[in-house]
Amino acid sequence: MYFDEYRKFKALYESMRKGDETEVIRQYAMMSEEPSSRMTVCEDTVLHMAINMRHESIASEILKHHIKDPGTLTRKNVFGDTILHEAASTNMTKLVKELLEKEPLLLSMPNKYDEMPLFKAAQFGHTEMFKLLAGEVENEGPEKANHHLSRSDKTNILHMAILAEFFDLAYMIAKKYPGLVAAKDGKGKIALQLLSSNPSAFKSGSSYGLLKSFINYCVPDDDAERKDSSGEEDRDKGMLDVDQEGEDGDKARDSKLLQMLKVFVNFFFMIIQTISSVLRKMNQSLWSLFRKGWPMMENIRKEKRKHESALRLAKLLIADDTSWELMSTEEDIGKISVLNPEAEEEEEEEEEEEEEGRRKTKGKQGKLGACVTTPQTLETSKANNFLDGEAGSTPTPTSLAQAPDTSKANNLDGEAETSLLLATSNGIVEIVKEILNVYPQAVEHVSRKGQNIMHVAIKNRQKEIFNMVKKMEIPMTRLGRRIDKNGHTLLHHVALMHYYSGGTLPGPALQLQEELHWFDRVRKIIPPHYEMHRSRYKDKTAQEFFKKTHSKLLKEAQEWLKRTSESCSTVAVLIATVAFAAAYTVPGGSNQDTGLPVLLHDPIFLVFTVTDVLSLASSLTSVVMFLSILTSPFQLQDFRHSLPQKLILGFSFLFFSVAVMMLTFTATILLIVHLKKRWTTLLVYTVAFLPVSIFALLQVPLYLTFMKTLKSSINLIRVPINSVLSLVRATLSSICKRR
Repeated sequence: MYFDEYRKFKALYESMRKGDETEVIRQYAMMSEEPSSRMTVCEDTVLHMAINMRHESIASEILKHHIKDPGTLTRKNVFGDTILHEAASTNMTKLVKELLEKEPLLLSMPNKYDEMPLFKAAQFGHTEMFKLLAGEVENEGPEKANHHLSRSDKTNILHMAILAEFFDLAYMIAKKYPGLVAAKDGKGKIALQLLSSNPSAFKSGSSYGLLKSFINYCVPDDDAERKDSSGEEDRDKGMLDVDQEGEDGDKARDSKLLQMLKVFVNFFFMIIQTISSVLRKMNQSLWSLFRKGWPMMENIRKEKRKHESALRLAKLLIADDTSWELMSTEEDIGKISVLNPEAEEEEEEEEEEEEEGRRKTKGKQGKLGACVTTPQTLETSKANNFLDGEAGSTPTPTSLAQAPDTSKANNLDGEAETSLLLATSNGIVEIVKEILNVYPQAVEHVSRKGQNIMHVAIKNRQKEIFNMVKKMEIPMTRLGRRIDKNGHTLLHHVALMHYYSGGTLPGPALQLQEELHWFDRVRKIIPPHYEMHRSRYKDKTAQEFFKKTHSKLLKEAQEWLKRTSESCSTVAVLIATVAFAAAYTVPGGSNQDTGLPVLLHDPIFLVFTVTDVLSLASSLTSVVMFLSILTSPFQLQDFRHSLPQKLILGFSFLFFSVAVMMLTFTATILLIVHLKKRWTTLLVYTVAFLPVSIFALLQVPLYLTFMKTLKSSINLIRVPINSVLSLVRATLSSICKRR
């Protein structure tokens, strides 16, 4: 329908895309009137096109000398965006000043989604542009400022900056407009709740290896130079103050010793500051050098900067957060019951089972805009003044605020309505720690489903938060004995699997062991008789519930362990066969008269003999361990200690047998081929150990994981062993005293 118009402006569009300013101005000047809105499919004007394609000079030239119709400045595209919306999105501050001089009305013209240019600047994180437009908005007066801060769905500029992860800008907005801190969006969420739904914004939500952790630690602050200058000023000021104090003290006390001491302290302080400044500048220089040649360094720096900015913002928002004050004051209806309670409606049970099978958490990283539908929280009167009457029937844009939510927080069904419980469910340790530091009373908060911070931490497997709350100097009795409205104790929440994200260990067998250990840890903090409690409509104790919900994981663990044991036992048998054959075919052959090896007295022959015996013995031991696994009953409790320990031992012996077999091979080569040059011998050793090195690189991570589980098992055994040793020690001590 509009093909003719599109063809007409094709040359102009192509010139604009290439950034050919001369050609664009020439073609635009040749037009007798202002082009129609059909230059592009988005109905952009020439200025829209120039700004959108980042050609600020072209847009400025057209704006100053070639506008044919003043009405062009206020024309909107298909999204309702004016040229000021486009300029605010691209951070063209100079052009924005020129636009506002020519047409001040652009500042207050909303787009199709009721977004002002100031909102666009916040949405795209342009700090300088935001400061410029915010200053212009303030000139209009406070009565007109409110409409610039939010759009029709009640998402305000603070919400948008947090959702887009522009945390420095969000911090500035929160300081400039404190009323937005407690303001809710269309789903009833405040800014801190949005931040608590994004674990990737914090260090606790990011997993680093050893190398990345070290690099992250060495990253210098962006404002290091500012700190240096401020430190020098503080140092000089401190020295002057001390000197002045010294003079006053001399007049008052006439003490030269005190003044000398102050001078010495000032001198020492100056040396420390100078060394610190030099080291910081050296670190900055090295970092700048590495950053240019290694992109990962720059990515880590940006990520650390994001974590620091998010934490600073969180501290500011937490200071004004009182959502935890709203708690369930209903009676703890989950009474202890060891009998069969009355059956609840089957629909509720079936719905939960369906939900449990349908929901599978894909990861711990919360996606942008992950939020939870929450009940009403505290809202200040100042926040109401910002957003009164903002809700309308205008369709909302497809943006970060309406992004599909697939984070783990979305599975909470409203029970984690406060920022504290949201942060707990997502494992954001920084927010939880800060809230509990500022408001220690928040630890007793109970949600509308009758769940406290321990319920949420346990069902989401947030071990760090669980340990942090346990170490707090608070009575754990009230937290540990709480039963939610479903009749679930803390121990029942260990069995909930639709919040389970796969654990931290590889392999279903180790994951099941991790779950069993988690069950044991939680059992220690609840009253003993709670273990016999049956939930309200599941009619199951925690142990029975755990066994039922982990049946699928148990089956996967059984199959994985069988496959692993069969594969490893096959490899171990092959190694044993080779080692056994090598014992009868010694290098160099045997003496026909005595039957003794010809190279018996060679020192390397001793190495060959010892390594061959060790290889044979360790491989056969490994076979025995794996056969022991294959013949076990594979019951749930077997995965607590027995089967993982057998797997660790079998794998250890297998790894050792492979290593010593390579030593046997190397000794054989050195015995048969007499190498006199040192570099040749070194080359043979290197080639011989290449398979072992590759094997180690591929399998050591799994082996280290095994050792972690073994360490936890040893810790469990250590308690009774220490008790026995203490008893023996006390007995021997008493016997010695009698003598």
